[in-house]
Amino acid sequence: MADAIAKAYADALFEIAVDENKCDEYRKVVRCLKDTLDDDFVRVLTHPKISKQEKKQSIEEVYGQFGAVIVNFLKVLIDKNRFQHVHTICDEFDANYVEHFKIIQASVTSARELSSDEKQRLNEKLEKKFSQSVECTYAVDETLLAGIRVQVKDIVYDNTAINRLTKMKDSIMG
Repeated sequence: MADAIAKAYADALFEIAVDENKCDEYRKVVRCLKDTLDDDFVRVLTHPKISKQEKKQSIEEVYGQFGAVIVNFLKVLIDKNRFQHVHTICDEFDANYVEHFKIIQASVTSARELSSDEKQRLNEKLEKKFSQSVECTYAVDETLLAGIRVQVKDIVYDNTAINRLTKMKDSIMG
């Protein structure tokens, strides 16, 4: 039920973004919103003993720079007692963006931090391979020893030292 509620609100906000031709701008705002809305502030904005007017005033003070549409959207969430779903709404909005623009999301794990040049080259190779835009998220796992692991949906490309050592061991052990 909560996911259906979040999806409905995210769909409505995304439709506004499309209508205004501001999808990229709204995505940045929604991501910033998700990053800055900590659990304590959400608890305040959902607390039953705090008036809706006070909650709306807080929204204006904290997020006024995001523009009237976003502020009004957040106020609607307060009016409809749906603010507890705000993080899920942000996730659903991002999913709508990715689907709308047909972006492939890849998860890249490396043994060390990749340079910006390495990230750019990897991204270009993935976009060429899939013939689509690719967004990568990066993580470091030193236990891989060396190399990288890339996951796109259910496909895993594993060129890590630990994987090569495991394969070598398996072939020796027969």
